[in-house]
Amino acid sequence: MTNAYPGQRIYAVGTTTLIGRHARWVRLSRINTGYAMRRPARRGLRTFQPISAFEGPVKEFTVEGSIPDFAELVLSTKWVTYHAVTR
Repeated sequence: MTNAYPGQRIYAVGTTTLIGRHARWVRLSRINTGYAMRRPARRGLRTFQPISAFEGPVKEFTVEGSIPDFAELVLSTKWVTYHAVTR
């Protein structure tokens, strides 16, 4: 079985500016929510918390809703191509 992944565009953004402009919509997490291979951390409604309620080291953040000025925050972009996976 062969799965071909076309790839994805990676955006580097100015996080200080992004958080400064959209702090009320920023949510922080103490875990990397995309990693669940070995001993995955529990995930739930409190995985991502508002800045005002957050304690501990930040491993990941997200912005609820959209970022209307996203283009202004982009510092660079890169296209990453994945190789076909054969099983």
